[in-house]
Amino acid sequence: MTNNTHEKISRPSMKVYDFHRKYLQTLIFGVILTGLSAGLMAAPSYDSTYTSIKPDDCTFSRHVGNIEIGYIAGSEQRCPSFRKIGVTTHEEDLRQSITLHMKGVDYSLDFWTHVTPHFSILGNLIEWRHEKGKPDQLAGMIVRLNASEHDGPDNPEKITSYLVVNKVTPQAVCVVGKIAPQVRENQNVKARAMAEQAARLPCL
Repeated sequence: MTNNTHEKISRPSMKVYDFHRKYLQTLIFGVILTGLSAGLMAAPSYDSTYTSIKPDDCTFSRHVGNIEIGYIAGSEQRCPSFRKIGVTTHEEDLRQSITLHMKGVDYSLDFWTHVTPHFSILGNLIEWRHEKGKPDQLAGMIVRLNASEHDGPDNPEKITSYLVVNKVTPQAVCVVGKIAPQVRENQNVKARAMAEQAARLPCL
């Protein structure tokens, strides 16, 4: 009599347990899918805008050096701006770099310290990486720097063409990485991926 009573109670209890287990599994799976879908939808797509830093497109600003004794080490050029960001290129002792100007503050990127101390020449363009269709939502900035990094008498003319990736935010403007020429990967693709995450990267 006792065994029959236990059987009558246990069978419906197992069905209820199984129903709740399947319901919870379905609910959790739905929450995971919703989260993944939201994450995919929230991920922005990116595009680029280009501005020129060719000498012909820039305006001479001033000489660098001790002008009083006739020593001129280099010069500065004001180049086309991007949105409200001003651009100045520098040449000093055959090395080139860039300073950005935002809201009255000058931010020197100091390539000869953070990228290479060797003789260097900038490329012709700055690539501004931003959310697609939203140039004001700037993610980062990329510029090419060609450095004369000779590695001994056997290769005195070696040129390394870096893509320099920079953070440009209200909190910080600085170099966050340099991408050397790639053997198996695309240098431009790698630099753009870094630029899209530049705001999260530490300054060099």
